[in-house]
Amino acid sequence: MSLEPLSLPRAAPAPDSELSRCHRAAGAVSMMLQVPLREILGRSRTGRASRARQLAMYVANVVYGVGMSACARAFGRDRSTVSYACRRVEDERDDPQFDQRLEALERLIREEAADAR
Repeated sequence: MSLEPLSLPRAAPAPDSELSRCHRAAGAVSMMLQVPLREILGRSRTGRASRARQLAMYVANVVYGVGMSACARAFGRDRSTVSYACRRVEDERDDPQFDQRLEALERLIREEAADAR
């Protein structure tokens, strides 16, 4: 009989966990901006990956209601990074074109969430 610890498979996040909501936000932004999900959730610091990640953090926080600390854990970042991302996106909402695109994304996410219930 082996005394080595069992390695159990990692469970997928619960469907409505903060982690899954962050991943859904990242997926929606990935589709909108055509940035691969692995770049958004990964360590990449390229301009487009960072920008998409900021939008995903904002959507997770504002639309899905994920707290900044939980959002930071989900994206492997600091809470201050999430706070900065949210402030930056809010500042960009002054641009009517950007605001329209973001409103459309938020609307689609809210409709998807309502359909899932």
